[in-house]
Amino acid sequence: RGAVIGTGGVARLRHIPAFQEAAQRGLPELVAICDPVATALNEAGDQAGIRERYRDYQEVLARDDIDVVAIATPNSLHEQIAVEARCARYSSS
Repeated sequence: RGAVIGTGGVARLRHIPAFQEAAQRGLPELVAICDPVATALNEAGDQAGIRERYRDYQEVLARDDIDVVAIATPNSLHEQIAVEARCARYSSS
């Protein structure tokens, strides 16, 4: 089970579709997305049919049922989120 943190253009064009394709092949399914911008979050969630939506990535990292997170935020935020994800036991990309 996976999550995408950040729901901008790259997430919508690459990360979310990649998870959806992977799930068809028996790999982790995308179960949650996260973005502090409600409009972007809801547009991406509606487009991809994802019901579990968060505005705070730390809520995603606190879940114990997610195995992998894709970080699709602006580059300046990657390091902080990746370090926190690693400390929370996640594999991140």
